[in-house]
Amino acid sequence: MPKLPTVALTRFQALVEDIRKALAARGDAHRPAHHRQNLSAEFVVGDVAFDLLHLQQGPSGRPCFLLQCRCGSVTHPQGEQVMRDLLSRRASSDPALPGAVGVNGRGELMMVSLLQAGSEQAARHLSNSMVELSEVVSRWRDAQRPRLLH
Repeated sequence: MPKLPTVALTRFQALVEDIRKALAARGDAHRPAHHRQNLSAEFVVGDVAFDLLHLQQGPSGRPCFLLQCRCGSVTHPQGEQVMRDLLSRRASSDPALPGAVGVNGRGELMMVSLLQAGSEQAARHLSNSMVELSEVVSRWRDAQRPRLLH
């Protein structure tokens, strides 16, 4: 298994720490983990789990971050639209980094987005996106609860 360069490790750890600090005030969880040959970290914000992976080589051949989020079995148009809006705003600031929204084989709403490694604003954008998406999912689930009880 190849070792990750020290600079990449330091950048990833700094980004994870910045996101953790941004989410800490909300009482959300952060669980570090290793993912194959890449570094990864999981953030749980409300009912939404986010995986942040460091890719040694992205589409441009340079290192980048991959953000993937899972909303459990929630597949509702509002959550999907929020994800598409987040990707659209991100693409307008950095069109070289693609993203996609869809439903995986387990029926989980998923968003995948690439972010350039070393971006100073990445942690702020990521934590804001995580909180926004989590709030939409929570509101939708709360609205569904009375119907689920009957």
